[in-house]
Amino acid sequence: HLWNVKTQRQIRVYNGHSNKITSIAFSGDSRIIYSGSHDRTLKFWDLETAACRHTMSAHSSVNDLCISPDDYYIATAHLDGCIRFWGKRDRKELFKLSEHQPIQTIGIEFSPPDGIQILTASKNGKICIWDLRKQEKLHEIFDKQYKNTNLSGKPRYSPDGQYILGGSSVESNTLDGKYPLFIWTTKTAKLEYTLTEHSAEISRVVWHGRGGVVSSDRNGMIATWC
Repeated sequence: HLWNVKTQRQIRVYNGHSNKITSIAFSGDSRIIYSGSHDRTLKFWDLETAACRHTMSAHSSVNDLCISPDDYYIATAHLDGCIRFWGKRDRKELFKLSEHQPIQTIGIEFSPPDGIQILTASKNGKICIWDLRKQEKLHEIFDKQYKNTNLSGKPRYSPDGQYILGGSSVESNTLDGKYPLFIWTTKTAKLEYTLTEHSAEISRVVWHGRGGVVSSDRNGMIATWC
């Protein structure tokens, strides 16, 4: 469904997937919408006409999807644990990363502002940072205190690409009844800050402004951090 933010009215409906839609992204010029689904397909939609331009087999259920800043790559995270990279123009798989297998991957994000690195996350809490030019892993974050099994709870780059934010869906074993937020540095993958306000599993985290953080949990609490 496409909505007008100002009028809060629905504009168009895009029909075609046969299973849960897990992720969507706009092209750089906002003319195309890309969608990934548990029906194991990627679809390209015309924003104005709502027509499906292309359907691609994704080989496995799609948990997440993102577009590189230069609009060249489509990256997808999958139930089979692979991270796949597709050419937007020829719509073919270019290469894949299999580091997380057999654990399913739930989150991916290109590094701002240039997208030369990518963050990948799996359901067991493992986060990897990759150099896309060499297809090599630069860092791995695997903290026993951190784990997020929610498809909406993936870790996120800060707007300047210097930090990674992750919210846990498991209770801390050192802070009774708390579900922490973690902030790591991208360059060293070391933990910089631990934020403890939530008393239920964290469902989503986002950056706002130049360095603020917003997080939500399963109890309906929304926390803002500056």
